[in-house]
Amino acid sequence: MKVKHLLSKLTQSKFSRDTLWLIGAQATVLMVGFVLNMGIEKHYGIAELGYFSQSVSFYMICSSLFALGLNNTVIKKIADQRLSQEQKHLIFSQNLFLTLAISSVLSVSVFLMLQFFPTLFSSHELVHLLRIHIIGIPFFSVNKQFAAYYTGERQQHLFAIQRFIRWFGIGVLFFAIVFFNFSLVYVIYAFVLIEILLFVFNVYQNFRSIVFRLDREEIKSSLQFGIKSYIAEIVAVFNSNLDLIILGYLLSSVEIGIYSFLIFFVKALYIFPGIIMQNISPLISTLWQNKQIEELQRKIKSVVKVNLIISLIQFIGMIVFYYSIVHLFKTSMDGSAFYFVIAGFGTFIFSLVSWSGSMLVMSGKLRANFYRTLMILIVSTVNILVFGYYFELVGACIAVCINGILNFLIMRILIKKEMGINVFV
Repeated sequence: MKVKHLLSKLTQSKFSRDTLWLIGAQATVLMVGFVLNMGIEKHYGIAELGYFSQSVSFYMICSSLFALGLNNTVIKKIADQRLSQEQKHLIFSQNLFLTLAISSVLSVSVFLMLQFFPTLFSSHELVHLLRIHIIGIPFFSVNKQFAAYYTGERQQHLFAIQRFIRWFGIGVLFFAIVFFNFSLVYVIYAFVLIEILLFVFNVYQNFRSIVFRLDREEIKSSLQFGIKSYIAEIVAVFNSNLDLIILGYLLSSVEIGIYSFLIFFVKALYIFPGIIMQNISPLISTLWQNKQIEELQRKIKSVVKVNLIISLIQFIGMIVFYYSIVHLFKTSMDGSAFYFVIAGFGTFIFSLVSWSGSMLVMSGKLRANFYRTLMILIVSTVNILVFGYYFELVGACIAVCINGILNFLIMRILIKKEMGINVFV
């Protein structure tokens, strides 16, 4: 009866139901990511895991570069309750077509760069993987617009279903690839194929919401907001993925493989804060726009308490889990648990406030958000370059730790200054 009562209480509010959907989707992402890291290292080797991780990092950076921040426009405008459903469909559709056109043109440009200037990249193996990965970027960019639409409409179950389809599909194909002993390149093909299938699913799911009409003023408005938030988003994505790309030039293939393995588990500490950010973003936009600041602070205070407890549990649990995995199964990673704790500590500190990453954007404080992310990118890049160059693998982990602590301080101080809201007790 107690369990039944607890479940009933959890599903009473939409926020709780949406959070459960997002937790389920994120659990799938984590599980498949774990399988990919473990499986690639075992079946193909530690160096190949490094090449794979670098390719995925380029993939994530390019997909954000090519979106022009239009996904932020969709979330912000679709969450506006003053707009009619017809206006929302028009905004969504125009952003969808713009993203498809822009990302397709830019993807072709990057493909040509890979063909004619391959020496710009850190290895031939990386170039080979990227030539395939780049094909999926237009579909991935467009699917981000669908995800933004679901978020703005607060249909988080559809957002969660999209993530589930993507990662569960990749996981299934990976098992088939390993079973038939295909090369690593087919894992990249799996990413592309699943993204195309997901695109078809999203179009089918939202065909009635797609309007084949152009409104120049609305396009101009969307681009203006998108580009204002675009630079900050690019900087944030670079901040999350640039380390693997830089270290590809500084570390050996084995060291970059070890780093990419441990950093996957380190970044898993952002799982729960990421779920909170996904769920609370449209709510922040609505409450801030309606000047319900006290209500917003009240909700954030509750989020801070829950996030603090769960982040601490995650950090301790991840240390135990990582040590167990390395000790029992991964002799090639012996000694890396120490590096994990170093990088993980700074990441844990930032995870206490990382859920608030969308607050400045959703409140329209785009300039402040740009300065925040730019400052972090510059410091993070310098730290990775200096510590990675002089201290190699352990230096890279020290840089991650320092960057996490700086992220925490800057985020907390800036949100308090710009919005008058505390995001940590």
